[in-house]
Amino acid sequence: MAQLISLSRAARLVGVKRATLQKQIREGLLQTFEGELDLNELLRLYPQTQVEDSAMLERADRIIQQAYGKVSDNYGPLPDIEVLAARVTTLSHELGTARAQVRRYRRFLDRLRERLDRLHEARPEDEAVRALHDWFRAEERELARVPGVAEEALATDAFLRIVAARVTLKPSRHEYLVPGSESLLQAGLRAGYALPYGCSDGSCGRCKATLVSGEVKPVHDYAHTLTEEDHYARRILMCANTALTDVTLVVDEVRDPGALPQQRVGAHVRRLQEQGEMLIVQLAPDPPARFQFLSGQHARITAGSASAECPLASCPCDETQIELHLGPEQAALAEVLRRGGERQAVTIEGPRGRCVLDVDSIHSLIFIAWDEHFAPIKSLIEQAVALETAESLHLYWITPPGTKPYLHNLCRAWLDALDHFSYRHLEVGGTDPQTRVIEALSTVAEQHYSLRGYDLLVAGTPELEALSRRHLVARGAPPSQVRVSSD
Repeated sequence: MAQLISLSRAARLVGVKRATLQKQIREGLLQTFEGELDLNELLRLYPQTQVEDSAMLERADRIIQQAYGKVSDNYGPLPDIEVLAARVTTLSHELGTARAQVRRYRRFLDRLRERLDRLHEARPEDEAVRALHDWFRAEERELARVPGVAEEALATDAFLRIVAARVTLKPSRHEYLVPGSESLLQAGLRAGYALPYGCSDGSCGRCKATLVSGEVKPVHDYAHTLTEEDHYARRILMCANTALTDVTLVVDEVRDPGALPQQRVGAHVRRLQEQGEMLIVQLAPDPPARFQFLSGQHARITAGSASAECPLASCPCDETQIELHLGPEQAALAEVLRRGGERQAVTIEGPRGRCVLDVDSIHSLIFIAWDEHFAPIKSLIEQAVALETAESLHLYWITPPGTKPYLHNLCRAWLDALDHFSYRHLEVGGTDPQTRVIEALSTVAEQHYSLRGYDLLVAGTPELEALSRRHLVARGAPPSQVRVSSD
């Protein structure tokens, strides 16, 4: 009988990205069964996956010792007592069912062995009978001899299920883990998915979802009133509940940037940081308001008498702070913010723009930032890292000769921390934009066998973006896979 495991847990178990497993599924190296992987097939492809072979008590001691160290660091806060009890109870039921099945299979194998022994004794000259008998005995010896790697992996998966529950979204079939007692909404946003929301206190009801299977637990009170019909249909607020067990939810994820409502929210300046000629600004929406956007989008920021359209540099996976990079195009707004300092009030209006990630794309990603136009690229990269769906990420930041990107050190840090990320700073001069584009993007294209296997996202001036799109398409990139910040 196949021992199935979710894609998220399989990736954590063998220590690879989900994108790597998805690529192996597409190439036929791994087979899925209703979206899950056979553990034995996974271990066949990753035979180095091992949990230390030791006695049961030693394994228990190891789990306990590591739980409050490595696991709590990797998965965030541990669940509270009620959540732990519910998850352990669910696993106990599954264990009881599995043990009953094992007993039935053992009785079946015992009867089969007896039948084969009698048949072999009755017909010792029959070659087919002897071959079948010898094969069966050899398989039994092999089962007894092979170390219990699969059993150890299952035990590790069971432990992960206690620490972090799995959420499956319908109809998209996206999935993510909920560590500790984190809310369903916050965990989903942190995983990079565009879930609907509109407040921070459960008053708007926009994060409503239908609970198809599993159990949830409220984590805080909320102001929105669920109707009798909502209760009958098992609708819940994702912002106010965590997962007691693995759950399946029906939810309307934001797939089209145009589907996001236009918002106008108040905020205040949390931090100002000079970075070369750029001013990096962090804003915090005033509670209970929240500003929902997709990576790569922009918004209009107003402070006093100054107003400017600004690319959003932060990841939607952390919407409690909104980051802006203000350059020459937003000079007037930057000067007002410098004079007002921290805590001053601003207004955010938007979002706008269609240069966003396709979360269901199977392609790797190429990001191209021209000069000081890095903010939307930073947002896109941070979401791509959170999603873990792209096999590889490639960043090219193009500046004039003798200049360094204003967040060069951040890009170097990403390069050191992420195995599937590459970064290259290209110094390309000249006063003619077309000449710059041809020189820079010819270098980019030469680094990749074919641009058809990539989604390409470009940020620069409107002229540089238009020329970049034209050149990339001429070099073989499908037009539908090239997006620019001004889209």
